[in-house]
Amino acid sequence: MTFGIAGLAVAATMLAGCGDSDFDLDAADAVGVWRAGSGLPAVLTLAADGTFTATAWPTDVCGRPQATTVDQLRDRSTVDFAGAWTEGRGGSANTVSLNPDSTTCPTVDLDFRRESGEDYMCHHLNVSNELSNAENYFIIYLAEPRDEPKTDACFSYG
Repeated sequence: MTFGIAGLAVAATMLAGCGDSDFDLDAADAVGVWRAGSGLPAVLTLAADGTFTATAWPTDVCGRPQATTVDQLRDRSTVDFAGAWTEGRGGSANTVSLNPDSTTCPTVDLDFRRESGEDYMCHHLNVSNELSNAENYFIIYLAEPRDEPKTDACFSYG
């Protein structure tokens, strides 16, 4: 019986920590200029008409990444490209998909989040989910980017 009460207390604590997270955002929330965190130069501009431009975008965030950490992205090549973007690929209301006009970069899916008033998008690098932490995600921010992401950034709790 004690284990059950302790388990409920842990679950309640975890849910309380997620109380200000919003994973049900719409396309209007995504419009704007997004800047990479962790000292990376990437900028993504999402326009209300469904178009986008990406500059200094890490090639490892195009297709299947080889990099496993954000630190490794600093030493990799970058690319500029443009195209159309959509929200909700595969029925997920918290995904933004970049569909480039050229073959420079294939479609890129980013998980869209709002937590504690901060909007950010995440792209998982080449590490299995059970071994990953915040350093294994390329993160872009709608406001000023973070040099150091929150340790629990980009994880889902549901």
